[in-house]
Amino acid sequence: YVLNLIGEIEKLDKKNDYFILLRKKYYQKVHFANPRFKKVLADYPHYSLKEQFFLPFQLIKLKPDLVHFPHFNVPFFWWGKQIVTIHDLIKHQSRGARTTTKWSLFYWFKFLNYRFLVWLVVNRVARIIVPSQWTKTELTRRYHLPPEKIMVTYEGVEKKFSNFRIFEFSKIKILKKYKIKKPFVIYTGSLYPHKNVQNLVKAVKKINLRLVIVCSRNVFYERFKKEIKKLKAEKLVTLTGFVPDKDLVALYQQAEAFVFPSLLEGFGLPGLE
Repeated sequence: YVLNLIGEIEKLDKKNDYFILLRKKYYQKVHFANPRFKKVLADYPHYSLKEQFFLPFQLIKLKPDLVHFPHFNVPFFWWGKQIVTIHDLIKHQSRGARTTTKWSLFYWFKFLNYRFLVWLVVNRVARIIVPSQWTKTELTRRYHLPPEKIMVTYEGVEKKFSNFRIFEFSKIKILKKYKIKKPFVIYTGSLYPHKNVQNLVKAVKKINLRLVIVCSRNVFYERFKKEIKKLKAEKLVTLTGFVPDKDLVALYQQAEAFVFPSLLEGFGLPGLE
């Protein structure tokens, strides 16, 4: 989101100066063609005390007219003019022990901090950017905000999703690589409870249809493997782990259908892919 946003602004705006604050792991990788865009090292972990306390001092030194925060983790002590992107309010509705890997007491402490921070941010910023009309409606309903304060800018996908030309023999090779047999339906995304993938597994089991799940390997991935075993659906469900874009396009093209059973989304990008 951020890289594409910066890339487009870089092409369009030749008048204003931009400071792009970057974590250390991105600092050497990101380069700008527009001389008005300058990199600044700001190596503060997200949601950390460093981010809350040290980032405002760095911003004071830069003296910006406006700061865009691409996520709700806005420093409490920064009171300059600011806009924020809020991608969704999923954590407002999808919560509790099943949605976290944290110790219960620590999770609820973080959750209350999150609720307070979002309330503070939406009331303090000059404008809010959201990716869908749904997120705008939720924000205005929950926080009684004037609709004109919130701007909807829809998300987009990389051009490669429509430009990839994959030969038939390559497609067969990719299926073999992930040990997938046709016919199958495909789901891509995380395995958080609100994604509702457990019910999808139950559904494909009822009609004896193969399901390919493309998702990164994490704690929820390991939990979900146990769920599949419990449902006795191991022969029908393939968990691929991370899949590079070219392979993903080949899987999309060969699937009978893309299935997206999610109960809550800020936008729902995989459907557009």
